[in-house]
Amino acid sequence: MDERRALLVTLTQTGHAGVRLTRLAQICAVAVAYFSTGWLGLKLPYFGSHITLIWLPTGIAVAALVRWGFGMWPGIAIGAFLANWAIGSTFSLAFGTATGNTLAPLLTAYWLRQVHFDSDFNRQVDVASFIVASSVGMLVSATGGVFNLYLAKLLTLDGVAVAWLTWWVGDVVGLLLAGPLLLPLSRNTLSQLGGKKRSLALWFLVAGFIAWLVFVVHYGEAGLRLPLAFLALPLFAWAALHFGIVAAAVACLGFAMVATWSASSGQGAFHLYNPQLGLILLWSYIATTQLTGLSLAALKAERDRADEIRLKSEEGLRMMIASVMDYSIIMLDPEGRVASWNDGSKHLKGYDAAEILGHSIALFYTPEEQAKGRPAALLKLAAETGRAEEENWHVRKDGSRFFADSIITALRAPSGALIGFSEVTRDMTERKRADREMQRLNRSLRLLSDCNLLLVHATDEAALLTDICRVMVTSGDYVMAWVGVPENDEQKSVRPVAVSGFENGYLDGVRISWNGDSPLGLGPTGTAIRTGKTTVNQDVLSNPNLRPWREAALKHGFQSSLSLPLVCESRTIGALTLYARAPNAFAVEEVKLLDELVQNLSFGIQMLRTRQERDTAKAATHAKSVFLANMSHEIRTPLNAILGMAYLLRREGVTEQQAERLGTINASADHLLSVINDILDLSKIEAGKLTLEKTRLEVNVLLSNVLSIIASRAQAQGLKLRVEAEKVPRHLVGDPTRLTQALLNYANNAIKFTESGSITLRTRVLESDDATLLLRFEVQDTGIGIAPQARLRLFEAFEQADSSTTREYGGTSLGLAITRYLAVLMGGEAGVNSTPNVGSTFWFTARLEMCEQTSGNRPSADTVDAEARLTETCRGLSVLLVEDEPINQLVAQELLSTTGLIIDTADNDLQAVQKAKAKPYDLILMDMQMPKMDGVTATRLIRQIPGRQTVPIIAMTANAFSEDRARCMDAGMNDFLSKPVVPEKFYYALLAWLRPLQPPSA
Repeated sequence: MDERRALLVTLTQTGHAGVRLTRLAQICAVAVAYFSTGWLGLKLPYFGSHITLIWLPTGIAVAALVRWGFGMWPGIAIGAFLANWAIGSTFSLAFGTATGNTLAPLLTAYWLRQVHFDSDFNRQVDVASFIVASSVGMLVSATGGVFNLYLAKLLTLDGVAVAWLTWWVGDVVGLLLAGPLLLPLSRNTLSQLGGKKRSLALWFLVAGFIAWLVFVVHYGEAGLRLPLAFLALPLFAWAALHFGIVAAAVACLGFAMVATWSASSGQGAFHLYNPQLGLILLWSYIATTQLTGLSLAALKAERDRADEIRLKSEEGLRMMIASVMDYSIIMLDPEGRVASWNDGSKHLKGYDAAEILGHSIALFYTPEEQAKGRPAALLKLAAETGRAEEENWHVRKDGSRFFADSIITALRAPSGALIGFSEVTRDMTERKRADREMQRLNRSLRLLSDCNLLLVHATDEAALLTDICRVMVTSGDYVMAWVGVPENDEQKSVRPVAVSGFENGYLDGVRISWNGDSPLGLGPTGTAIRTGKTTVNQDVLSNPNLRPWREAALKHGFQSSLSLPLVCESRTIGALTLYARAPNAFAVEEVKLLDELVQNLSFGIQMLRTRQERDTAKAATHAKSVFLANMSHEIRTPLNAILGMAYLLRREGVTEQQAERLGTINASADHLLSVINDILDLSKIEAGKLTLEKTRLEVNVLLSNVLSIIASRAQAQGLKLRVEAEKVPRHLVGDPTRLTQALLNYANNAIKFTESGSITLRTRVLESDDATLLLRFEVQDTGIGIAPQARLRLFEAFEQADSSTTREYGGTSLGLAITRYLAVLMGGEAGVNSTPNVGSTFWFTARLEMCEQTSGNRPSADTVDAEARLTETCRGLSVLLVEDEPINQLVAQELLSTTGLIIDTADNDLQAVQKAKAKPYDLILMDMQMPKMDGVTATRLIRQIPGRQTVPIIAMTANAFSEDRARCMDAGMNDFLSKPVVPEKFYYALLAWLRPLQPPSA
């Protein structure tokens, strides 16, 4: 590392030493040149004066400072001092004169550098700058030199002005002679002159001969030689124009030196009788000669440079035009005929130059544009405004068309005369195609968005299709859009159901089919409907399948069309057909987006139809519910009278035969009521309106109740009843009514289909956790059994193992279906295990919650002998019976006649409200459906009466739906009894809600 660093330092020092030696050599050369030319000039004073005619050292000094830098000033100072001291000047005079001679070139060089002077004199401004700098800078040397002569008492005051002017002019002339020679002198300029040796030698020979005649030969008077000297000026001009500034400067310097020598020797053209005039003429001659050469040489350099730039520019332009392949560049004459033709034009338009030169540019335009006079109009516009632009379709040699961007520019001479045009053409077909595709895609995306918005808000299929067609025309810019649906007539016609746009009777005047065997079914619409695939017709003129509709389509301006199938649930329900004015109007990407649009439309139509079917089904379900409710009400109302009257007759005492007949009436009424209940339950299940209650229940009590209900029938048939129950938590939460109903359905069926043997009710735990319990309930019989093939449809509504069982055993075939639905609602399932002629086991599971909390709002009451307790504790309390049916009113009164209650009746709810307002009743029995006002409204009005907010109101109505019960409770009723009213439940409800006047006796 140290060795490398030492070597680098050595090389650096060596480089610096070399630079210093070069600089010292330059200073010495300047000093020597200045001294030698100065000493020579001082040896040639004008007529023995101390002032030289020409001071060449100033030119040497300025050239050195400009080319080598201001560091050359020591050489100038030394040379000037030595030159003046050598001719015998005192030290002070030599030093003072040298100071002025040094400052003058320094000032001149500084000026030239400031104005960015070009030492090659290639510009007229450089010549002017050199002259001004020379004139100003030499003021310093002339002033300093004359001042020093005056101080040395070599000049009198009277001769100062002449001496100063002579000194200044001599220095300026010396600078004008030496500067143009030394400043541009270089190897390059010398090599350029070397190529002109013969002509240059001949020119110097002629110049020398003229100088010999003018300044050396002695003949005649000087006045005869003076014009000859000035006639040599054209010779210098010719030299400057042909050889350049250096050759002209050499010749001028030679002439000047000869003229100066001859003048100082008292001979030559400038040796006149008037020395002052001769001196002025000499200086004028030298200055004129040099300035002529400088100006002409600079002018020639500027012209050569301009020609070179122009030639390079023209060559570059020619090469550029020839090499451009993407642009057609054509030069036209004033009449618009082709004058020049680049390779790009051949590439773009297909013609060779020989084929197209002299032809009009109208050849490149379509026949339609030629008929309109478009080419001539463009040339006229360019001639008037200087420029014309257009984007249009052009034609190639082979007849193919391309979309072009053209610029025509007028070309004018400096005088303003039109000399032709230039046309630059670029092929824009791809960009035009891309722009068109982008417009199509944007249009399709806009259509997709607009149609999706229509789908969101659509409520009607016909209106939706009409809106879609309208949007296709307004937003999609299609001429016409229509939707056709297939008919199943003999012709398989396509019927329009929606249309928009310029139709003007088109669909009325054409026949369209979807039959593939008919020419009328081969069009886009019929094909799309028949195949379920999108069908495109890009040109009605070239498509043979469009022959039946070609004339009508062209008449209406339809050049191309597109049919998109509407497919719902794998079935083609129609087609959306679009028409466009131009051929090939449907690009691939656009068709993809339109396919997506039609898929969305098909889905929207399917949703509308599904919604309509749902609404229709909902309306039908509602109508069925209303019908069933009315049917239930109409059947329950007379059943209430039948059962009530039978109960009253039995209570009054009857004979054995009458009791048997009353039993038949009760059985028939119970069967009818069972049918009505089953139908209502099934209707609720299908409508999804059957809900479960959550109340406290005990499984053992529930099984005991079922046994008590079926015990009499089982005993009558000689069947044994058994109960097998695992131990389960005492308090569970569920719906005891629905559990009882499910068990009774199984138990009643078991009794119905078992002639002998036994029936067993069984329950056991399947799963349990801290919160719930899954129980399995079974009813096993020893009846007729069920065949395996019949079990699959046994739990379906209106289905039995054998249709003959209905005739033999009776029943609605609904009980098992209802049981299965109830089991599912309770989180379980239902099924059967059976062996024909051995017996069956029907089972269901239910998930119940474990809870110690009781539920229900009905006050507790003893269920034993409710009628007797009611008579004992509530005698004298007032009850308002609201009932519009006279028979039911009579039955209710008879049921209450033995209780000691005071009964008031109201035939309608208006009377009920009035009576409740007039008297504070202890309880109100309210029917729901009455002629003037329904019971719900009446209840709300009664609750608004002051003091009537707590009076118990019990609904007693034939409206037995759960929603009816909910409406009653919401209106402010306390309990709900459905007709036909069971007397025991009737007494129990009254006893539960009436407040006794006195405590019951022990």
